[in-house]
Amino acid sequence: MKIIVCIFNAIVCGVILVGCSDNHDIEEKISSLQSQPIKLCVDEMRCRNKYGDTVVVDSVKPRYRMVVYVDSSACSPCTLDKMFVWNESIKKARRQGSMLKHVFIVAPKPEQIEDAYLSIESNGLDSPVYVDTAYAFRKANPHLPDERMYHSFLLDEKDSVVIVGNPIENPKIDSLINVIVYK
Repeated sequence: MKIIVCIFNAIVCGVILVGCSDNHDIEEKISSLQSQPIKLCVDEMRCRNKYGDTVVVDSVKPRYRMVVYVDSSACSPCTLDKMFVWNESIKKARRQGSMLKHVFIVAPKPEQIEDAYLSIESNGLDSPVYVDTAYAFRKANPHLPDERMYHSFLLDEKDSVVIVGNPIENPKIDSLINVIVYK
């Protein structure tokens, strides 16, 4: 089943990203992402929500996790200000039970940390955000491509990448996630 999902994912990503000049490069990067489990390292990060610092306690491990990573190459506060667009996806996952959890990780530049905290508190996102000031996520996952388009992905219960892409920006990715998670 995993082989079928990987092949299907590579084909779909190739079709979705046709506008790119080098589909082989895309396939290689997706293959690299899927080559080993993702280490989230959230225990090494500060966790914040709209009320300030928080602690996340998961009594039940979800079957899938949608990871959204914002690295220091982007304007972290700018990106965080738009995170509320994930609220519908978060609400849908909560209605379905514990099948899917969203994990938001932001690694702001040192000079943007305070702005990132303010953005998390004011952006309206209905989920905590892990703030990775030590860049533990990037260090633990050197196989993660630099390009932002690879920084949203669905993990299975073994922390393997199942789908690469942002379902908020791409309805085809959203449909794939719905088929896999809510089948």
